[in-house]
Amino acid sequence: MKALVIGATGATGKNLLGMALKDDYFTKVDIFVRRNVSLSNEKLTVRVIDFDKPDEWEKNVTGDVLFSCLGTTRRDAGGKKAQWKVDYDYQYRFAKAASENGVRNYVLVSSDLASSKSIFFYTKMKGKLEGVPSEYGTIGCREYLDIIERMNCKITLMGKDRYPADHMVFICQKLK
Repeated sequence: MKALVIGATGATGKNLLGMALKDDYFTKVDIFVRRNVSLSNEKLTVRVIDFDKPDEWEKNVTGDVLFSCLGTTRRDAGGKKAQWKVDYDYQYRFAKAASENGVRNYVLVSSDLASSKSIFFYTKMKGKLEGVPSEYGTIGCREYLDIIERMNCKITLMGKDRYPADHMVFICQKLK
């Protein structure tokens, strides 16, 4: 099985990438990053891309499952508009490219309180993002929840073990 990961250099994505590379279930892992990284593994392909130029990268979004861990903080992004671009627009475009290229499974790392109806910017943005795959016709994706559980997914954030997988929200869906 071939996995695709966006957000592989962040706190959550880094741990997920490490687990995917160790897991025999995945024969190939492609990561899409903004800057080159010094990682080496026979299963790993590092693709340095400009998320603002989908014509240059979308043809490479092929595989079996997309793990979407991309995200930033408002402070690091420089404001709400810039955070929306990273946390929503880039992930939306990537999920769309994945769907168009035949990737049928989508695992989104989201927020526990995400709701498109939230009055708070961050949780509203995450809630809207959770609805993206529904545009492509979603159904439950129990198999990939099992992958997360089988990988004994313990997420490390900011250097501390803070949230085991059952406290993180993994939105697992089939793409049309």
